[in-house]
Amino acid sequence: MTKHILLLLACSLFLLSACKKKTTTPTIVESSLSLKVDGASKTYTGSAIKYTAGGNLQISGLETNAAYNTVFILVPNPKVATFTAANGAYFQLSVQEPQVAAYASDQTGSVTITSLSDTRVAGTFNFVGSHIGSAGTTTKTITEGTFDVAVTAQ
Repeated sequence: MTKHILLLLACSLFLLSACKKKTTTPTIVESSLSLKVDGASKTYTGSAIKYTAGGNLQISGLETNAAYNTVFILVPNPKVATFTAANGAYFQLSVQEPQVAAYASDQTGSVTITSLSDTRVAGTFNFVGSHIGSAGTTTKTITEGTFDVAVTAQ
């Protein structure tokens, strides 16, 4: 009987040691947003929010090495298409120079959404932003803007 118990115990230990815990590594989704401001290349950490109320998509970025430099693009009723300021897209760039200054465009610029899903949006953009508060006398030209960012519903 002792032999049977020892054999049963040995088999149990063997079976337990053969079971391995399955570990999975979480997938890290990279988000990129880059652009040129008056010809100078900038890299931003990007994200997007899809607002269920109102149907707007907000694409935004925070410059990697600058605390207050941001870019903001608002697209009404997003889909794979090109949107312009004339049909409701809005563009804004904020930079620290040395104080924070905002440059917005509701008259020029375009954003092209090349890919859109519930979890991701990608595309290109450009615009000329006028300094808010200086009646358009100072501008920033944003070119070669690209984004590929995760989308969060809100």
